[in-house]
Amino acid sequence: VYAKYHEGKYFMANYPKSNNIKTSPFEIDIKDLKLPSLIPSDLLKRRPDIRYAILEVKSKLTNLGYAKALKFPSINLSADIGYLSDKLSYLTNPESQIWSISSSLLYPLFNAGKLKYNQKKSEEALYESILNYQKTVLNAFFEVESTLMKRKNIEKIYKDLKKQLKIKQEEFILTQKKYKKGLCSVTDLYERELDVINKKLNLLDTKLQIVQNQILLFKVLGGAITK
Repeated sequence: VYAKYHEGKYFMANYPKSNNIKTSPFEIDIKDLKLPSLIPSDLLKRRPDIRYAILEVKSKLTNLGYAKALKFPSINLSADIGYLSDKLSYLTNPESQIWSISSSLLYPLFNAGKLKYNQKKSEEALYESILNYQKTVLNAFFEVESTLMKRKNIEKIYKDLKKQLKIKQEEFILTQKKYKKGLCSVTDLYERELDVINKKLNLLDTKLQIVQNQILLFKVLGGAITK
């Protein structure tokens, strides 16, 4: 767990100093991994695939003498809710304003009666690069959405396990008192202790899933979430 935790710190460019390295997974505080309530979509522009797609379109535009800027979806990604489908649905609509660069170009691009052959080929290459840009951006958003949704589910499991652990610890303490008074067997005591150990292991495994999810989120965002 703590190896993954430090891997996450590396992605945040915040690797801990040697005197502050966690030596036990139980020392890792999930609060250290808390996500901001809103994650700006502009962070996705750091992704290599999006950067490449943008450069491809700009290159094709430059070759044709266009100087239009690519729009990028401006959506606050919610780490608390995780469900972005409603917000992202308009991105899948070809008529969406976010893809207005293509709608302003497509008609003149494919007016074959007025364009020379080489020009038409260049225009077709531009259209293809725009479609690739759209596909790349949509894929990036859906990867982030999937990761945030999974994070929400894991955190719910973690909270439930913490409550269950507390109950098992209370049961163990009660059994200890009964054992000291001769009201239960040592087997009962060991069984309650084993229940506590198993819940701690389950909690530790879920903590690892949260750390792994954090690392994956940084990867699909193209880097750490900077303040």
